[in-house]
Amino acid sequence: MADITIPLNSDVPKYRLKTTLEDTEYTFVIRYNQRKDIWIMSLLDSNEDPIIYGQPILLGQLFFDYLVDERLPPGNLFAFNAENFSAEANRNTLGTEVLMIYRESV
Repeated sequence: MADITIPLNSDVPKYRLKTTLEDTEYTFVIRYNQRKDIWIMSLLDSNEDPIIYGQPILLGQLFFDYLVDERLPPGNLFAFNAENFSAEANRNTLGTEVLMIYRESV
């Protein structure tokens, strides 16, 4: 079992990135909600169909834990603050202090 850091950044308020998780390609759509001061994630399958849409990136949440969808990767995804364990991601800390980690399945 390995942990993979999803390469996020806070340089731009909206972007897409493709990554392969356990031999399947996924697209993350990351956007910043200025009014709520939170980052939002959507996860698309290899056909660009949404699996998760508009999920806030919050600490202590397993993003796949409550979902049943055969298109999801078999591991799990969570946000972690390496600097301050209780500080959520803000406009400037996503990808630096706040990391998104994918933990491969066993």
